Amino acid sequence: MRGTWSKSTASACTNCELGSFSRVPGASACGACAAGSYSGVPGASACGACAAGSYSREPGASACGACAAGSYSREPGASACGACAAGSYSGVPGASACGACAAGSYSGEPGALACGACAAGSYSREPGASACGACAAGSYSRVPGASACGACAAGSYSGVPGASACGACAAGSYSREPGASACGACAAGSYSGEPGASACGACAAGSYSGVPGASACGACAAGSYSREPGASACGACAAGSYSREPGASACAVC
Repeated sequence: MRGTWSKSTASACTNCELGSFSRVPGASACGACAAGSYSGVPGASACGACAAGSYSREPGASACGACAAGSYSREPGASACGACAAGSYSGVPGASACGACAAGSYSGEPGALACGACAAGSYSREPGASACGACAAGSYSRVPGASACGACAAGSYSGVPGASACGACAAGSYSREPGASACGACAAGSYSGEPGASACGACAAGSYSGVPGASACGACAAGSYSREPGASACGACAAGSYSREPGASACAVC
């Protein structure tokens, strides 16, 4: 009968052992199950294919082994498991497919059991990343696992790729729009007194700043004046006029 065999002069048939089979009656030997298949009970007339997520490497298997975490077998009958590609993972044994790393994470090598979070200053926008990209100059990501970088706010900047924070523009400088990679110096005639300015203020009438990058305006000296805001220099009082105190916006007539 199928699933058994006998030698010549045998007084009875013998069941095929685990891992073997006989398909037809009258067998004089049992065949080993091929790699990728198994027989788990004595007397098998056929071998079963290893299920997806499992394998048998050698002929004659009595059971299939689960694919290790980090690997998979997609179809039944596998004789080996494949490593999950970079950008994917399998976290438990017996996977029939690997999962893509989520946005904000990555796996850089085949066979990953888990994906790593992108470091602060980097990001991965789409699922399945094998590496994270550095945030461009003018942007940042403060915490690990970012799927996008944020633009530096007005009044701040990041000058190199990969920033985890933006720096405040120094006093005497400014950045008007978000996403600055550098701060601009306040023009002559203007100033910014505190770090983090998004605009420079004009020097008041009676004061001036003579060079770019001023953090304060100077008062016009006695004998001089500046009539309008935003002066880069003070004018001397004309003959027949004067200004007694510093900071004059006009000269008095004698």
